[in-house]
Amino acid sequence: GKVMQTCISETCVHGHKAKYHCKICRYETRIHTKYRLNLTEFMNLWEEQDGRCAGCITPFTLPWERTKHADHFSREYVCVDHDHLTDEVRGLLCGKCNIILGKADDRVDILQNLITYLNTKENG
Repeated sequence: GKVMQTCISETCVHGHKAKYHCKICRYETRIHTKYRLNLTEFMNLWEEQDGRCAGCITPFTLPWERTKHADHFSREYVCVDHDHLTDEVRGLLCGKCNIILGKADDRVDILQNLITYLNTKENG
């Protein structure tokens, strides 16, 4: 069959010579491929959450504006949180909060039990 080729000479909407040079285009491709989320939808989530993690409220830096690589498990790393059963996007979390949900299998009962546990041990 005929092999499809991605045009790498096409100027991106952000003014870069080619889409593969543009951090914004590369990020949009990644989130669209993984979560079926376009940049406008991502930015709507960003604005709804005031550029902060829905869990710990730590402010994010836009992924394409970071000056250094962010560890996937850090507070600075923006994760698109989604339901693993339905693939529905829920919001944006930092790397640490995303891992907490994952380790608890997204189960509210486990998270509530842990809150109770911490509260009972707090003054002990």
